[in-house]
Amino acid sequence: MGAGNSSRSGYRVLAVHPNSPFSELPVEPLLDYMVIPEGNDCFSNAKNFAALVAKSEGKEFPLNLYNLADQELRQSTIVPRKWEGRGLLGADFVLEQFNEDFSPALRVLNIYATSPLDKAGVKPYTDYILGTKRQTFQSISDFDSFIKCSHKTPIVLQIYSSQAETVREAIVIPDKDWGGVGMLGGDITFGALNAIPLRKSKPRPASPKDLPKFPSPASEHIPNSSKETEGPMLCLSAIDRVCELSLIHICRCRRYAVCRSRWSPYH
Repeated sequence: MGAGNSSRSGYRVLAVHPNSPFSELPVEPLLDYMVIPEGNDCFSNAKNFAALVAKSEGKEFPLNLYNLADQELRQSTIVPRKWEGRGLLGADFVLEQFNEDFSPALRVLNIYATSPLDKAGVKPYTDYILGTKRQTFQSISDFDSFIKCSHKTPIVLQIYSSQAETVREAIVIPDKDWGGVGMLGGDITFGALNAIPLRKSKPRPASPKDLPKFPSPASEHIPNSSKETEGPMLCLSAIDRVCELSLIHICRCRRYAVCRSRWSPYH
């Protein structure tokens, strides 16, 4: 992402729906972002972005995509259109920040025998927890709250394996009564020193100056709402709601009002 490795904003793809426009693209949910061009604040507002997508219905719409595992910027196009599901794109997104040296994923370290993580087939050191199809985690405390409020409830985690270099699902049942310490039975860490490693089969990332440009917001006459502030959004647990914009779906959330105590359920 360039020498400065500055943070960028993007709509992280959470899930792609079958037979939708987005399903026709080679997109990897939870690894791919639709990058917001620098200085283009219009795209940071979900309603404005939805309006731009609507104006492009039936026409090619350029996408700037960044992949966490490939650490690569690439250009693609999509034709927004009505399909059998909701919206014109057919995918769910969450607005986040990212950069080359910090991938928003939790790295699994030690796993204890017969623990919930062990029973789910999660592997130590090579597995990274990306999130679920409805939420991501921006810190250890976010994951802590989610796990604590999921006691004995099956959760489907999206796991990236640096060994297989692919994403898979793991069904985990957090359980404080499993016979060991914590609810997961493993050590999990988060941060720049434990970022997803570069996928070996892909080239090095391009420079930000090589990013293709979106259509000019000014030329599209996108309305700007001064009453709504859009920032990085984190989706957490069953109280999440999906913002139905009729055009695109941005996952929005509120943090827990309960289960806020600071403790570690995984070591």
